[in-house]
Amino acid sequence: MSRAYEVFLIERLARLDRLIAESEALASRSSDDETLLRISEDTARWRETRVGCEHALRRTKSVNRFLSGALVTFCTSFVTLGLVAVFQPSGPILFAVVFPALLLLFASAAAYVIALVVRDFAAHGRRAWHFSLRSLLAVTTVVAILLGMLAYALRN
Repeated sequence: MSRAYEVFLIERLARLDRLIAESEALASRSSDDETLLRISEDTARWRETRVGCEHALRRTKSVNRFLSGALVTFCTSFVTLGLVAVFQPSGPILFAVVFPALLLLFASAAAYVIALVVRDFAAHGRRAWHFSLRSLLAVTTVVAILLGMLAYALRN
């Protein structure tokens, strides 16, 4: 959804730019007062819509960057915990590696879920609450991995 929404906004901005340029060209050729009034109203409305699209695109890009960072942090801490499970260090090294990795794992998972909700809200505005199937799959996967890691940690 995220990249598709960015592409949609970029295409909409290009369409609005084209409409504004065509209206301004038509306004320079027209001499009818009513036509000029309609053209100016349409142009003002399209410029206002364009500003809104620019803001939505900026918000969407920033949330997508945050979402990507949360996912990279989650994967990195997951790999770190996997390496700890394979090599099984002991003593202070274990505590110095496992505690920050677990903290980052849970924090990035929570940030990922929150970013999904914020991204959907930024993209669609205030609508009835729902997840896309892709978002639901991502959240379910994150929760399953976290519960598995918790069960593994409690068992050992």
